[in-house]
Amino acid sequence: VISQRVDEVLFHDFNFSTVCKRLCQCCSAFHYLNLLKECKKWEEQPLLQEEVEDEMKDVKEKKDMLEDEIRSKNSKATSLTTWMDDETKCCCIVDCGFSFTHVVPTFDARAVQKGIRRINIGGKILTNLLKEQISYRQWNMMDDFAIVNSVKEDTCFISPKRTDFDEFMLYARQTKKGLRSFDRDFVLPDFVHSFQGKVELPALLRRKMEWEERQREKKRKEEEEKQKKATEGEKGADTSGTIAEDNIPATSKEEDAEKNKTEAAEKDENYDEKCDASKNDDHDDKDNNNDDDDGSESDDNSDEEDEKTKQQKKKENLLRLQKQRQKEIERAKYIQEQEQQSLEISVERFTIPEIIFTPSYIGLVNSCGLGEAIVQSIQSCDAELRAALYHNIVLTGGTVLLPGFKERVEMEVRSLAPDNYVVRVFLPEDPVHFAWKGAHELVRQKEFLDESCMSKKQWEASKEMDTTTNQQAKTADDGVSPGLGKSEKEVGLIIM
Repeated sequence: VISQRVDEVLFHDFNFSTVCKRLCQCCSAFHYLNLLKECKKWEEQPLLQEEVEDEMKDVKEKKDMLEDEIRSKNSKATSLTTWMDDETKCCCIVDCGFSFTHVVPTFDARAVQKGIRRINIGGKILTNLLKEQISYRQWNMMDDFAIVNSVKEDTCFISPKRTDFDEFMLYARQTKKGLRSFDRDFVLPDFVHSFQGKVELPALLRRKMEWEERQREKKRKEEEEKQKKATEGEKGADTSGTIAEDNIPATSKEEDAEKNKTEAAEKDENYDEKCDASKNDDHDDKDNNNDDDDGSESDDNSDEEDEKTKQQKKKENLLRLQKQRQKEIERAKYIQEQEQQSLEISVERFTIPEIIFTPSYIGLVNSCGLGEAIVQSIQSCDAELRAALYHNIVLTGGTVLLPGFKERVEMEVRSLAPDNYVVRVFLPEDPVHFAWKGAHELVRQKEFLDESCMSKKQWEASKEMDTTTNQQAKTADDGVSPGLGKSEKEVGLIIM
C-alpha cells in the first residue's frame, strides 16, 4: 500500500514521466565498481611516444583524480593496483545512516536479498543519547538537536579496540575531570558574534600542557649549554698546541719592541713639524669666520632640538595608544570568555559511538554489533561470493566519518572472519554523497532505463488492472459470479 501511494505521488502530483526504484546501497555499489573500471582503464592504457605533452598531462591529471577518490583520508596508502586485483563485481555496502545501519552484499550492483542485515542504530540515536547525557549533567539541551549534532561530529571518536575502551574508562576513573587527555570544551554559539560552536582545551589541561612545554624548553636549553661547554673544551684542547710558540725568550722580544718605538718616534717628530705650519695658517682664517657663523649655528641647533622633541612626543603618543588598544582587546576577550557558555565533553566522546559496535550498552541485547552483522551478512551468501565480499567492504553514510570508524570495522571483521579470507575496508572521501553519485551514473545508461524504469502509461495500466482484480475479489466475496455466470471455483482460479 505504501509503495502504491508513493507511485501516485510521483506520477500524479509531481508529474514524472518515468520512475525507477533502486536501493541506495545498490547505487553505491554501482559507483564503486565504476571507479574500479575507470582506474583500470587508466592503468592499462598504453601511452604512445608520439602523443603531445599536453595530452600526457591531461591523462596524468585524470589518473591522479581517480587515485584521490579511491584513497580515503584514513586509509593506509592503498595503491590502485592492489585495489583492482579482483574482478568479481562484488562488494559489501555498509550504510551507517541517520536512522538505521544497513549491511547489503551486492553482486553486479544488485542486492543479495538473503544477506541483507539491519541494525536499529544510526546517527539520530547517537545524537539523542548525547543530548540526554549533556542535559542530565550540565545544560538543558533537549530542544537543541542541531547544536548537539555538531558537538557529536566535532568531538566524538571511536576507540580502535574494545580493550582500548576499557583502558579509557579506567584512566577516566583514576584522573581528575579536566586533566584527562581526551577532555574538551565545546563553546556554544551566542548567535551574535558567532553562529557555530568551536572546540577548545579545558583550562586545567591547557595549563598542564603549557607547564610541560616549559619543562621541555628548560631541558633543551640545558642540553644546548652542555653541548656548548663540550665544544669549548674541545677547542681548548686544540689551542694547547699553539702555546709552544709563546715560549720565545723575553730578552729578544723586549729588544724588538724598543727598536720599533724609536723608529715610530722619529717619524712622528718630522710629521709634527710639517703640520704646525699648516695649522697656524688655517687658524687665522677660522677666527675670522667663526664670529659670523656663531649666530646662525645657535638658531639651527634650536630648530633641530624642537623637531626632535616633537618626534619623540609623537612616538610616545603612538606607543600609548597602542598599549591602550591592546588592553581594550584583552579586556574584551576576557569579558567574552567569561560570558560564553561551554559544554564539558569528556567520557561521552567515545562512549556514545561505542553503541554501534556494542548495542547491549543501551539494552539492545538481541541486536548484534556492526562487526558481527557484517560477518553474518557475508556468511549467509553463497560460498563463491564470500572471498570477494570480504575483500571489498565499502563504508557509506555520515556516521562513518567519525575518527577511528574504518580501523575499528576492519579490526572487528578481521577478528570474526575466517583466517583464509583477506579483509579490506574502503572509506571514500565523500561517503555522504557516494550513493547519489552512483544514482547519477545509473540514470545515464539506456539499458537501465529500459529494464528498470516504469513509465506513466505502464503505471496507469497496472492501476486499472488492480482495480479490476479488486472488483472481481469483492464480487467473489459477495457470492456474485462476474461476467457470464461462472461458478465459485472458476472465480477462485481467476483471482489466483
